[in-house]
Amino acid sequence: MRLYPTLLLLVLILGCDRTTPETHQPPAQGTPSAAVNPGTTARYVGSDACVSCHSRESALFSRSHHDLAMQPAGENTVLGDFNYATFNYNGITSTFYREGDQFSVRTDGADGSLQDFAIRYTFGVDPLQQYLIELPGRRLQALSIAWDSRPAAAGGQRWFHLYPDEAIDFKDPLHWTGPMQNWNSMCADCHSTALARNYDPEGQTWQTRWSEVDVSCEACHGPGSAHVELASTMDAGALAGIPLRGFTIDYHGALGGDWRFREKDPIARPEHPVDPDTLLAVCAPCHSRRIRLEEGPAPSAPSFLDRYLPMLLEEGLYFADGQMEGEVYEYGSFLQSRMYQAGVQCLDCHDPHSLKLLRNGNSLCAGCHQAAVFDGATHHFHPPGSAGAQCVACHMPARTYMGVDVRHDHSFRIPRTDLSERLGLPDTCTACHTDQTPAWAAAILRDRHGEPPGGPPYAEALHAARAQLPGAASLLRSVVTAETLPAIVRGTALRHLGAYAYGQTLPVILAGLTEADPLLRLGALHAITDLTPGNRYQLAAPLLRDPVKAVRIEAARLAAAVSGGLPKTDQQRLNGAVQEFLQVQTANAEHAWAQVNTGNLYRDLGDPGVAEGYYRKALVLEPEYLPATINLADLYRLQSREDQALSILRRAVAMHPESTLAQQALGMALVRQKEYPVAMEHFAKAAELDPTNTDIQLVHALALNSAGEGAAALAILETVYRRNPEHPGLLFTLATLYRDQGDRASARRYAQELVALVPEHRQARQLLEQMSQ
Repeated sequence: MRLYPTLLLLVLILGCDRTTPETHQPPAQGTPSAAVNPGTTARYVGSDACVSCHSRESALFSRSHHDLAMQPAGENTVLGDFNYATFNYNGITSTFYREGDQFSVRTDGADGSLQDFAIRYTFGVDPLQQYLIELPGRRLQALSIAWDSRPAAAGGQRWFHLYPDEAIDFKDPLHWTGPMQNWNSMCADCHSTALARNYDPEGQTWQTRWSEVDVSCEACHGPGSAHVELASTMDAGALAGIPLRGFTIDYHGALGGDWRFREKDPIARPEHPVDPDTLLAVCAPCHSRRIRLEEGPAPSAPSFLDRYLPMLLEEGLYFADGQMEGEVYEYGSFLQSRMYQAGVQCLDCHDPHSLKLLRNGNSLCAGCHQAAVFDGATHHFHPPGSAGAQCVACHMPARTYMGVDVRHDHSFRIPRTDLSERLGLPDTCTACHTDQTPAWAAAILRDRHGEPPGGPPYAEALHAARAQLPGAASLLRSVVTAETLPAIVRGTALRHLGAYAYGQTLPVILAGLTEADPLLRLGALHAITDLTPGNRYQLAAPLLRDPVKAVRIEAARLAAAVSGGLPKTDQQRLNGAVQEFLQVQTANAEHAWAQVNTGNLYRDLGDPGVAEGYYRKALVLEPEYLPATINLADLYRLQSREDQALSILRRAVAMHPESTLAQQALGMALVRQKEYPVAMEHFAKAAELDPTNTDIQLVHALALNSAGEGAAALAILETVYRRNPEHPGLLFTLATLYRDQGDRASARRYAQELVALVPEHRQARQLLEQMSQ
């Protein structure tokens, strides 16, 4: 059975934010500032201290989305209709009303009964506004019924549910009272300033604090006391000569790449290139799908990856060509873009204080892309000024999240309707021309712009890897070794190569472990997850001292299973990395996945008692959390506690009948209890649920063969082989089953294919030797 590995997955970030008036105070600890003596500490002083010297910036910031990210609920902040308005959802009628200065809602609570709840804070303003309710334990929860703040003419000025097509009730983790809608954990980091979440895992309570309720000056600039003190004693010229000017972050060295057109080049180039990561590290924490690696306010770490672990181009989050699919925000898309590679940064397009675009429409793009070349019908072949003539229409396709929030992809890709046609990807042309097909669009683009651009086929590679298609390994290797491709693309391809960690692929993975970009090293570490503990340790050990924290903790996870018999220095290094890994899980202790991560680590360290405790903590946080259930059941199996394993797996299948892993795990537990007919039902159900998954089909076939249905097993395996002929386990199973049935020719054929694919496969070579005798 394949266990859930360390789950470095951010579940779902929805709108929400900070905490109560009683906790509205600055964090107790400050952040060291590089502009003053190392022994001094900078404090958060509040945005009011900035206004006297920075009135222009303060005026731009006022009423911006950052300024209004979160506000106490009141006459001037609540946008929704609280005049006893009602909204019906899943059999529940919620009523929004106001009594004096108090805004309230009567809706279903944590037990499903109708109750009255006071609105404590508003959350966001446009195109929707959510409302935060305080529950016991000082938890702030984001109500799933939101106010559409768009004009009525655009369909707004109404209440709507964030999950209109689902039947979310009080038992569902997505219910507004559940963990997925908890502001303290899921939302607060990005909607207030200097946040300290202060979660107590024993009591499951919060003492969340902030310096300012909204996203204020110090959210981006860091604590300002040292800057204010320096500014009070010197003029602007002298202050400019102070390192970082008293801040933990300074933008002056990262602004104004001075983009200019050169002779015969229609695209501007920077006269003074700057490192876009300088600013990206400030914007990315709230504009990315990521996991925090440490607790506390302020971007104090030297790089983004020292405080956060971003998602790669995972299925469900991104389409195979890298277009955004899930709610991933901008970071992962922007890293894929040619603009990022050329040195473009967020503030080349966005004003940092008002958050508005620096110019409107195509004039913004024309600052770096000559309008004579790109803003004409010969390029976009649409009527000038029309919606189709807008640069963003083709190069920044939009998707709608949270019902009404339209967001643009920031990968700035060239439309590839040919890929849409072949791989079933979203097509920006037919998104507007809904009466046409991708084939129609591809033909037009080919006629007017020639053949699509060449280059490493990363969309084909990721598509093949996800679908387990023939040739996936070769395609992935070509992507990983293409140094012109973005690191996030190559790192994702490396991660997928873990399914092919043998033969020609293994050297590519090993090379990835020493790549300069940390996203590649992370992808390579993911790729060695399924190797034996000893091999994992040997490969991951050098990265235990990696300069990037995100890489170190992943190396620690992989190396931990080999924790004894090491030289003293190596053991100390491993211990240090393991402690750092555990600190990351502690910083995320309110999440079930962090408890499972910790349980997995102690399981690998050989302490099943402690591991069990953490799996159970995960189930207290989320009773239906499948990874905790399956890993706990396997722990019981290792301890010969089969009855307990069977009991919780039956419960898992009852809660998650559509889960192939739950069905398969229960089937294996039933086999160990010799309940073969019932076990077969669950293997068959898993195979039915995921007919393209080679591993699932392989288990089903093996179960059939064990039940004496060898012909049926081989029929399944042959079907899977036609779809995925490069799976070592499948080839070996085919060879052995044919051998057992006396078909030596077929057995020899598959064994030879396996040896050609994996020359080091000892068992396949032995099988060939046996049949040659």
